[in-house]
Amino acid sequence: MSLFKSKDEIPKIPSAPVLPSLPPKEEVKVAELPSIPGNMTNDNFNQEMIKSAISDTEKREDSMDAIKEEIEELPKLPSTQEIETDFTPSSKKAIFVKIDKFNKAQSALRDIEVNVREISSEIKSLKEIKTREIKELDLWDEELKKINARLSRIDSNIFGER
Repeated sequence: MSLFKSKDEIPKIPSAPVLPSLPPKEEVKVAELPSIPGNMTNDNFNQEMIKSAISDTEKREDSMDAIKEEIEELPKLPSTQEIETDFTPSSKKAIFVKIDKFNKAQSALRDIEVNVREISSEIKSLKEIKTREIKELDLWDEELKKINARLSRIDSNIFGER
């Protein structure tokens, strides 16, 4: 019983057709960008742009700090351990649910159960395949050890001391 052997012969794939050659590459001439003459107004304008960019980043950082503080001030949600899960029939609280919402929830739970069953069966089959693969590899390993032992005996008989 071999796991990795195929009973069918592998079909031969035809070779790919030869692609036509591309035309020679033409060089594209790019015109140089015009230079801006340096004067006092351009330098002042550049400095103002840099100053405004720096002040924008400072404003963003200040606003981020304010948002972080607001988030910290929000009330904390209870953890799942803190939430009581008392759904016993003796509970005196009445729970009213629309029938259509109840039916949707019920069908969703059924779907989840089906999916969980399918996943568990897939996991079980994968585990079985894995154990078969391990057994097959162990057999191969034992056969290789036997072959190596035979080779070493043959080597010692032929080339060993006489």
